[in-house]
Amino acid sequence: MIPENLPKSVVLHKSKDKNFSKIASLLLKWNVIVHETNFLSEIKDKDILYDIPIALAIANSEDTRGIDFLRSMMRANLLTQRMMLSASVDFEMFRVAINKAHINYFSKLPIKNTSFAIYLQKANKRFQQLTEPLIKYSTLKKVTEGILVDKERYRQEAKIDSLTMLMNRRSFDSIIKRIWNRFKDKGTVFSLAIFDIDHFKKVNDTFGHSIGDEVLKKISEIILNKLRLGMDFAFRYGGEEFAIISTDTNHLEMNKLLERILNVVRTSTFQFCNNEISVTFSGGTCQAKYNETVELLIEHADKALYTAKNAGRNQIIDYEVLVNK
Repeated sequence: MIPENLPKSVVLHKSKDKNFSKIASLLLKWNVIVHETNFLSEIKDKDILYDIPIALAIANSEDTRGIDFLRSMMRANLLTQRMMLSASVDFEMFRVAINKAHINYFSKLPIKNTSFAIYLQKANKRFQQLTEPLIKYSTLKKVTEGILVDKERYRQEAKIDSLTMLMNRRSFDSIIKRIWNRFKDKGTVFSLAIFDIDHFKKVNDTFGHSIGDEVLKKISEIILNKLRLGMDFAFRYGGEEFAIISTDTNHLEMNKLLERILNVVRTSTFQFCNNEISVTFSGGTCQAKYNETVELLIEHADKALYTAKNAGRNQIIDYEVLVNK
């Protein structure tokens, strides 16, 4: 009997491991399309990577190429669920797999059909949950037409910053215009936050740019962990500057979201090469208004940001509060 709710397709890293053939055969028996490859560059149609729910790779202490492959998959499509299969009990290998490839699931070799199917079902369900906002683009699923639910156009234009795994400035420019158009047409609410790390130049000058990059990655992880699925969209706006666009969110709710992120950042200590680093950030928030333009919205958020910096940093300023003083 073929298990239900399996992924339609997977990408499987080629391996000389004795378990490889059994895994590939079992997937085909379950009517799962299997893309076998040594490297993602071998896949000619890169668009299929956006639709593949799961990437599978075998790894052991003698051959860790599967971990590198899963890392490549993470860079190609962060939403694809990464599953490592191994018979190893090497703790160091698992540490590398977690830190390097951020594996989502692990299945012990040799596989047992029932447990392996369960992992595939869970991973497939998680992928569907993560990609649903790209199809519906609204947590309430009210918007079923328009440019925001145009999944293919979003894929073509959205670009990910390779360091932080946040969307980049190009994506910001594209997405904020789309949300602005929906805001004008549908009467929805949305808000913007712009914020950057306080005294980040000092971090780079003191510890070096490589440590500065690690700080950016850690803060980006905190940001991603605090986002509300389908409502918040985070960007590396430039350098040490970030932005969040939040749909169905007024300026008070946006301010609270950014305060939650700041509270985590200011109470965190990042450790790199025996160095302990603590940082804060300053931010400005603003809600879209009908009598404004998208450019004015960005300008107002920027103004609130620089007001926060001039007021001593390590704080969030709401533009509404600023203009009503």
